[in-house]
Amino acid sequence: GMITNMSKTYTFSGVFGFTTDTWGMLGIVQAVGNIPLMQKQYSQSEFTKRIESVIDNYRGIIEQEVPVFSNMRYKNKRMYQWAREGKAYLVPKLVREREIHSLTLDSIDFIRITNLKEFVLEDITLVRGDYRQGKILKEWNNLLRLLEGKFGTSLLFPRVTITATCEKGTYIRSIIHSLGQSFGIGAMTTAIHRIKVGEFSLDAAERLEV
Repeated sequence: GMITNMSKTYTFSGVFGFTTDTWGMLGIVQAVGNIPLMQKQYSQSEFTKRIESVIDNYRGIIEQEVPVFSNMRYKNKRMYQWAREGKAYLVPKLVREREIHSLTLDSIDFIRITNLKEFVLEDITLVRGDYRQGKILKEWNNLLRLLEGKFGTSLLFPRVTITATCEKGTYIRSIIHSLGQSFGIGAMTTAIHRIKVGEFSLDAAERLEV
């Protein structure tokens, strides 16, 4: 489709194996994928093959689940306000149709838990003004240390980077979340960069917090 100012282009990354309440790295981990199963079923070549076939489902018109931590309104209150009050369970699953004009899988790699720990803790520390920052940091630190102790420091988690041009209002975190669900191991968004497409700013990118 035509790229108009009603569409936006993003490059974003996600790490598989974790589900958080925000669907991003800056969130409380709610579930960890079955690691022995992940190691057995998703060898690097197997994961690569599967992701390449699954990614086709994210082109064209798709149905997206709206993240609970979002600006979407439900009963006169924004969804993230329900979530902050600990009442996310009162909000039904909301689904919206969005169009993905183009989507490319830029890279697939496997990040070692030691590197993951480093960049998760560093990124969360750099965030300014998230109301749960201390709690999130502590929980990540405990969880990753626990996993290292149990599975060793060479434990690997699949990571993908994707570039997509999509209709305004598309939830990027929802794409990664949904990919994680289709693999049965969960996934969280770790970075989103908005690519400004315009005559003079093709290479300018704006980093968004996840």
